[in-house]
Formats: sequence, C-alpha cells, structure tokens
Amino acid sequence: MTNAQVFSKDKYDVDALRVEPQRIVLYSDLPVSLRPYRTSPVEEHEIKSQVEKLLQAGLIKESNSPYSSPVTLAFKRDEGKKTRLCIDFRKLNALCKSDSEPLPLMDSLLDKLSKAKIFSSLDLASGYWHVPIHPKDTEKLAFCTNFGLYEWCRLPFGIKVAPAIFNRLIRRILTKYKIDFACNYFDDIIVYSSSELEHWKHLKTIFEICEKENIKLKLSKCVFAQTKISFLGYEIEQGKVSPNNANIETIKKLQAPTNVKELQRFLGSVNVYNKFIPQYVKLRYPLNQLLKKDVKFNWTNECQDAFDKLKETLTTKPVLNLYNPDVTCHVFVDASQKSVGAVLKQPDASDILHPIAYHSRTLRDYEKNYAITELECLAIVDALDKFYYYLHGQKFVIHTDHAAVVWLKNVKNLRGRLFRWSLKLSMLDYEIKYQKGCTNIEADMLSRHPVSHHLQHAVHLLDINEIKTQQKNDNLCGPKYHEVKDVIVIKKRNLYKIVVPFSLRLKLLNQAHEQFGHPGVQKMLNLITPQYYWPNITSDITEFVKHCSVCQLNKKRKQKRFGLLQQVPPTSTPFECISVDTVGAHHPQTNGKVERVNQSLVTRLKCKVHSTSTKVPWTKLLESVTNEYNLTPHSITKYPPAYLLLGTLPYDSPIGQNSYYEPVNEARNLALQRTIDYHNKNKVRYDARFVDKKFNPGDFVVYEEFHYPNTRKLTPPFSGPYEVIKQYSEVTYEINKPNPLTKQATQIVHISKLRCFHSPDKLKLSHE
Repeated sequence: MTNAQVFSKDKYDVDALRVEPQRIVLYSDLPVSLRPYRTSPVEEHEIKSQVEKLLQAGLIKESNSPYSSPVTLAFKRDEGKKTRLCIDFRKLNALCKSDSEPLPLMDSLLDKLSKAKIFSSLDLASGYWHVPIHPKDTEKLAFCTNFGLYEWCRLPFGIKVAPAIFNRLIRRILTKYKIDFACNYFDDIIVYSSSELEHWKHLKTIFEICEKENIKLKLSKCVFAQTKISFLGYEIEQGKVSPNNANIETIKKLQAPTNVKELQRFLGSVNVYNKFIPQYVKLRYPLNQLLKKDVKFNWTNECQDAFDKLKETLTTKPVLNLYNPDVTCHVFVDASQKSVGAVLKQPDASDILHPIAYHSRTLRDYEKNYAITELECLAIVDALDKFYYYLHGQKFVIHTDHAAVVWLKNVKNLRGRLFRWSLKLSMLDYEIKYQKGCTNIEADMLSRHPVSHHLQHAVHLLDINEIKTQQKNDNLCGPKYHEVKDVIVIKKRNLYKIVVPFSLRLKLLNQAHEQFGHPGVQKMLNLITPQYYWPNITSDITEFVKHCSVCQLNKKRKQKRFGLLQQVPPTSTPFECISVDTVGAHHPQTNGKVERVNQSLVTRLKCKVHSTSTKVPWTKLLESVTNEYNLTPHSITKYPPAYLLLGTLPYDSPIGQNSYYEPVNEARNLALQRTIDYHNKNKVRYDARFVDKKFNPGDFVVYEEFHYPNTRKLTPPFSGPYEVIKQYSEVTYEINKPNPLTKQATQIVHISKLRCFHSPDKLKLSHE
C-alpha cells in the first residue's frame, strides 16, 4: 500500500515529532512523591507487560527521579476487555502551570467545510506519545510500580497541559505547510475537498507531511473519501450539518428520568445540539423547574410532554446549512416587548433560503422602554453584532416586518441612539427590505421565545500591575489557577476572573464600597464577582458590609427590632400592686399598665375640652374623666374598674345595675383569667415583630434617634457608637450617650432603639 509507512503497526509504533522537546513547568521545585497502589497479581502482570513494551519502544526509561506518581489500569471503551496503563498525575497536575493555548472553535471548524463535497477523517495513533519531552523535565513524569521506577520520554496521557501542547504542535505543522484543506481538533484531522480527484491529491500531501514530521496514523480509525462523514459529534454532508446518528439513537432510547441526576444527564446530552431545536428554552422550561433547589422531584404530564418533544425534535434529524462566504446572506429580524430575535439564511442552488444560525435574547430593563421603531432597530443592530463574522466584507439583505425601519439608511437628522445605530450600520454594506410579519415566522418566533442572556459587567477597581506584583508574593495564588498574560486567573462558568491576593482584598472592597455609594451585600457581589475572585468571597463581602461604620449609622433598619414584650404579672387582690407614672416621653413599655390608662384619660380629656362651646381648663375636667373611666366596663375584663376594686358601684342604679354583675370574688377571678388570656395573645402578636437580644456591658451599639418631621432628610437615622454600661432589665440598658436634658453622661434606653455596632477595626477577612 502506498504511504504505508505513515500508519502505525500497533500503538507502540510511534516516532517523535520533528519539533523541539517540550517543557513541563511547575510552580514549585518540591518533588511530588507517592507510593505505588496495591494491585492484584493479574493487574501486576498486565502492568509489567505494558511497561516492558513501553521500554522497548523508547517511550519510557528506568529512573531514579525524586518524583513519583502511582500507576493504575483502565479498561478501553472501544476495545472490549483490553486495559490501558494510566498514571495518577493529580498531585503533579496541582503544581503544573497552565497552558493558555486556545481550544479550536467548533463553529469555525464547521464553517470551513461549507464548500466541501469529499471528506476524510484521520486519527493519530497514540497522539500524545508523538511529543518529545525535554531531558530536564522527564524526571517530573516519573511513575512508580511495585517492581520499579520509570519516567516518560514522551508526553503521557493525564498531564494537565498535554491537550494544549499537542493541539498547538499539530496546528503549527499544518500552518507551516500552508494547508487550507485540512484542520485538526486535537488528534483528529479532517481533510476536505470539492472533488474526488482533488481529494486524493490533498490526502497525498497530508501523508507526505506525516512522513516528514514523523506523524503516525491509526488505520483502523481512519475514514477516506466519503461524501458524508461524522466529525465532532456532527454529520457533515455537502454544506449541511446535523446531529450524529449514533448520539441521536442513544438519546432516543433514554427513558423518562426518575431523579434529578438522570434529568441532568438527559439535558446535558440534549444541550449539545440545542442550536438544532427551535424554541429550545421554552421546551425545556418545565424540566428546568425540577432542577431548582428545595423543589421535590415530581414528574408531571407537562414534564413528560417536554421530554418527548425534545427527543422528537432531535430524532427527526434537524439540519442547518453550513455558511458559504460566496453566497449572499439574508438576516430576518423581529422584536417584541420582551425580546429580539434573528435568523441568518443563505439560498441554495434553487434560490431557496435555508437557515445557517439562530439568535434570540431577552430585552434588558432599560430597553423595554424603547418605542417600537427603536426596538426594531435594536433587533437589527443586535443581529448584526451576533452574525458579524459572517456579514463583514460582503453585501447582505436585512428583512424586517416594520416598514418605518426601511428608511433608516437614508433618513436625515436622526438623534440619540438611532443616530448612533445608523452610524454603526453605515460601516456595513446592506439593503433593508420590508416583509410582513406573517411571512417573517422564524424571527418572530425567536423574539417571542428568547434565550436568556446574562450580561457580565466589568468593574476595574485595581491596577493590573499592582495585582501582578502582589500575586507573586501570595501563597493562595498557585497551582490550581491559570496564568493569562502574567495574571493569575480562575475559570468560572466560561469566564476568566482575576484571583485577588489577600493583600489587596480589603483595598478592593473599600474601592468598590466607596466608589458606588456604599451598596449592600448583593450589589457588592454583582459589582466585584464578574471580574474578581478569591476563596470565600461571598462571606468576606458580607462581613465587610456588616462592619462598615457609615452603613451602620446611615442605613434604615430592615431587620426586626430587638426586645420581646415584657409583661407585668397580673394581680388577684386589690392594692397588691400600685403603679404610678406621669405623662411623658419615656418608652411606653416602661410602665405599661399606667401608660395604657394615661392614654385613655388623655383621649377622653381631648374630647371633653373640644366638645364644649366654652373653654374649660382640663384640670377641672380631670376628676370627672377619671370617674367616668372607673365606672365604664373595661374592654378586656368586661367589668368597671370600680366594681372590681370596691365590690360595688358607688351609686344606686335605677335599673339595678349592681345585680347585673357576678359576685365580686367570682368577677375578680373571671377578670383575672380574661386579662391573662388577652396578654398571652397580645404577646404572641407583639413578639412576632421583634427579636430577643441581650447585650453585655462593654458591647458597642448605635442608637436610633427620634427625628421630627422638619428634620433634614440627610440626617443619619442612627448615632453612635456607644458603649453599654449596665443592664437594668431584659429590655433596658444604660449606654454612655449624653443626655441633653439631664446633663448626665449616660442614658437609660429601651433595647428596641438599639442596633449592634460592628467595629471596622474587628473586621477579619478569611485567609483560606
């Protein structure tokens, strides 16, 4: 067979690429040394057999390295019961510096295949073993068995940086020979051509490159000269792309999930092909509800319908066309009060338009205030931003169902955002056509069933050079993070966030808190977390906001007040307890029984004073008001106070009122029970709005001031901090707040007016 030398005889038949030996860079020079795992006699025999073959092939050598990682065996997925030698490099990977080689973009790879009609898929034999390792770094790749220590001379599987190193080398080789008819995704190379004759020439070129660069292919996994080929989970055929048959069959056989984990696996499988499913977000909405925290897994008919529709949509083999740069693009846009949507299409040879890509998103809050014409223009601008890489440099057509937008390109004297958008669009070569909404179905559907979009806001609060300097001195910034442009970052939800060293965290928190007007915890998280990260960031921000003295004095109370209702024990005999009080400004709970009587007497006095035509001094009315109160049945006891005290009323009623009430002893018992029942119910209602709290002498508090109606709005609602001097009761404390009336250095205050003060000096950020 021609070019037979480029195909490996077995997995050990691998030559080293003609490239510079690769380095393995660690954060620390301290060796990682682990003992070998215990293995069965059968496993040890298999390990020894594979090690001997690796030695004979020159892929490993005997070692006396200070490094050591243990060996284990794994079954090969595609080769039955055959096993593969694996090294547990987890400890070494923790010290291994990351490689920022970008992963190939799936959509970009697929776009390159749009004009191709013939395809071949090539698979490298034992891909990583092609890569030579620098002699100074081979000792780091040492592994231990029960019969000796060995080290890799080639790049082994399991090293964190192996995918990046390997992908970069293959990509550079293809670039070196200016190959524009092949691309790689790690160890998979796809060759594509417009004709069969051209394809064999392309294959010959690739084989020659493989021979020059010492690349060995695995014949059993190579596929040659096909009009339809599977690549990266997709089936590609002459400008069209659809989900892979094998994957779809697997999804088709799935049974309805019975728990959250099974549901997550199903949605993970389907999500890979979400761009093929119209209204994907709407279809999976009932299933998403089952993934929420503290929601019981209840598989309803609605869930089953969503599950069936998702499977049905995929199993009907949805197809998208691949982008063709030589064909005019058509962008169909539409907007609703909730979202904007767009579809990118291109015509085929019969001039029939086929979808290339879909896009939709929900409107942001401020965009919901736009007029309808502005929304339609926004839909155009948003679509052109999304499809920019397809539209730039060629003329395309925009289809809209809003007639007013057609004149956007030529209208004069535009203002504001319409002018800015028009200026942005002027850099592109396009034509706008009006199309009735009833015919603009796909874009209209997308605008009404949008894909949620989360916008990340970047807040620059620290100097990047200062971050770089401090990161080098911080032990927290180490092997579990990535390094991008000399800045240590961490990847969270596909976003790279700067890892803030401990020495800069308080500065960052102060900057954000001061710069943005002392926001609360959630807003601080929204400001900082999109760009910055450190362990326990949420708890640190919570503690920082809690200890801010400005916030404690100026923000109104949102939590419940302190102090449960304090009850005076009810009495069973007259004069058992005598309460005396004057009408004043002390807290009403100070002497509750008298305070309530005073309130009733004051109300009666007001009515008496203002109900007479002649002005009568209230002092002359006080005696009659008091008598009236004592002779009026109480709303709780149902008896007049005078009857409970004296056992009779101080007058002879013409209707025999004295005989209306029970005997005095029985009346007193009933009144006592009614009072107890009322107070118990009242305490339950009251305590629901308050929290039990105790302060100790030496604690610091802030005091809630009473502000009169004409007080300035910017006056802080709290004053302090003040030190607690003494506790007088469950709800009264003496604090070192000067009393302007008595000229005393302290005041006795009710606990409901107090709030805990957290001194900024006691703030402690977590140090991981």
